[in-house]
Amino acid sequence: MIQTTNYNLSKPELTDTVGVSIPALSADMDIIDTQIKGLANTALLAGNGYFKDKTTGFIIQWGNLTITSSNGSRVTFPLAFPTEVLQIVTSQQDGGGNVINTIGKTGFNIGMIGKSAWFAIGH
Repeated sequence: MIQTTNYNLSKPELTDTVGVSIPALSADMDIIDTQIKGLANTALLAGNGYFKDKTTGFIIQWGNLTITSSNGSRVTFPLAFPTEVLQIVTSQQDGGGNVINTIGKTGFNIGMIGKSAWFAIGH
């Protein structure tokens, strides 16, 4: 048996042959869609970027910088860590070494001259 339904979408109270309101189903689907999008991971895939797992809150961030002052520089994370920074790793790309201090949820200070890359994890 083939069942066909002829919908008149200009009538918001329209029901199908099972008796379910079409607008009500549409509203339910909008709610589900919003909930699914709220669970989606987010990322900024750039030279200075991040990945955030929305389920666990785990965040990975990275970046590059060039410093010309002997006083070093402040690195600001692309996304603040809401709870804590677990680890920061730096790599000076033109010799020498890096000194990291004053680590916070929004960034850290790095003392060096030259080009460097950094990687941070936290939640």
